[in-house]
Amino acid sequence: LHVVQHFKLYIDDGCGIVTSRAEAELFLQTIADKDPDGKLSWELEFQADGDTWIPFLNTEVRIATDGNIKTRLYRKPQRRNITLHAQSHHPKSMKYNTIRNSFKDAKEISSGNEEAEHSSAIVEKLYRCNGYRLSELKQETDDTVTNDAPQKPGMLCLDYVSEDVSNKIRQFIRKSKLNLRVIFLPGRKLRNLFCSSRPYDHKKCLNTKCDICPRVTTKGKNCLVKNIVYKITCNICKDTYIGETSRTAHQRLGEHMRYAKHPKTKSNCEQALAIHYTNNHCDVQPDLAFDILTVQPNTSRRKIYEAMFIYQNNPKMNLREELKTVERFLIVHD
Repeated sequence: LHVVQHFKLYIDDGCGIVTSRAEAELFLQTIADKDPDGKLSWELEFQADGDTWIPFLNTEVRIATDGNIKTRLYRKPQRRNITLHAQSHHPKSMKYNTIRNSFKDAKEISSGNEEAEHSSAIVEKLYRCNGYRLSELKQETDDTVTNDAPQKPGMLCLDYVSEDVSNKIRQFIRKSKLNLRVIFLPGRKLRNLFCSSRPYDHKKCLNTKCDICPRVTTKGKNCLVKNIVYKITCNICKDTYIGETSRTAHQRLGEHMRYAKHPKTKSNCEQALAIHYTNNHCDVQPDLAFDILTVQPNTSRRKIYEAMFIYQNNPKMNLREELKTVERFLIVHD
């Protein structure tokens, strides 16, 4: 049995300290012999002298002649210099933070000033190849960091549209003295819209007597879809109602059907659909159509979408109390 002074394993990459190459080979062969199928193989990179660097994940390591361990940033030679491009449709703050974190990681990985210069040069080359002028970005990144609120701010995640829209939202938050930190997330990419790794993995409603599916007018949707913003249209008078739910369409829209069918029931009489049918179509069988406006698993985003659709469509069946509630999720600029 050969004792290894130090050994770390990350998935299929290992790093260890041994006294000789022969001892390293014997140690690896001992591990390979434990494989019952005999298919375990390995490749060994061994430090031949004090100037040889050994790569491990994103780090290069070597043991200096004085016995100290030196480390610096490492990128595979065959790896393309591709990262978040300067012209990509992402918020500037995201680009700045990506650059700042890259330099921060390079500094933390490096064991000394000489190694830090080498690591920083790798990061600088990477971002120059992707259209960045680092002198300008560093100044703007520093400005972004110093503008933190004195108290821990609340987080508000919004879809990124453009720098103009982002600046208007930031100005509104500052003007209103809201203690919020806005994070703009990149929108859906074309590959997400046109491609699916599981195109046939859609739930099907097996209820042959389902009262909801025949009323869903959105192509490709049924009563089992969840996390939706929906629109209900009364086919008698064409008035509409807009709402959102994290439950299935069958559960939530089924409730609306009950409100319309039994509007005078004590537990239903204060609901929007019940009030509409009581005032406008008393004793008339409900005729409703359901449209799935969007699917959004994130609760805050879903409520923002609901507020936007209500603002754009001005549905007549929504109650005033509901409209006041959704106004909290909407910023309107004249």
